[in-house]
Amino acid sequence: MRNYLAFDTPLTYVPRLSDKADQYLGGYSVADRFFDWDSLKDFGVYPMRAGTQGAEYFEHCIPLAILKMSMFGEYSRWKDYHVYDASANLLFWMNVIIVAATLIGAGYCLWQAFRKNTEEEFKSSVGFGRIHCLFILFYWVTMLVTYVPFCFSYPHFCSMDYRYLVPTLLTGAVFLAVLLRKMETADKTTTKGKLLIGGKSLLIAATALFAVCATMIYPMYY
Repeated sequence: MRNYLAFDTPLTYVPRLSDKADQYLGGYSVADRFFDWDSLKDFGVYPMRAGTQGAEYFEHCIPLAILKMSMFGEYSRWKDYHVYDASANLLFWMNVIIVAATLIGAGYCLWQAFRKNTEEEFKSSVGFGRIHCLFILFYWVTMLVTYVPFCFSYPHFCSMDYRYLVPTLLTGAVFLAVLLRKMETADKTTTKGKLLIGGKSLLIAATALFAVCATMIYPMYY
């Protein structure tokens, strides 16, 4: 606010790095920014930063960068330590399972929000009111919709850091809770119910492993 009043700096102003910066990603196509997942093969679960630990180019695939940077920021500090590297890899893949469950939970909320059901039926399915669900969905979508253009307007490696999406942790927690609630109330006598119960066991195991791996690797540098 001070800079806005004193220097007319826009409230949403973000300094932009030069196009000559080594981490500039403007040369990649839109398809590469979304579908080039080669860095997972070339550098594993860590964000690729050219010139660091043998990395030949910068991470540029936005969805993959979200998954990697949500766990490791912009760093690959654990790559050279076998025990920590194994924990970091397990942490990454457990996070993938949790993120997948979050997306399923979000899809279920969206489906319920637009079904022709009564408010009581909706609360029975989701656990809270329709208007609250729509707000959470709107907030989550808004974060993603504004983040992607930001990555293209500021086409640099650091712009993809998960720090710009941190509020989605809260919406993700809600979606997971809704999904777990659905799993817990599943009918064990049906095939669908058995699948949901199996999914619940997988999610609980993934969360437990995630916690153990996080406890092992993060104290090393943080």
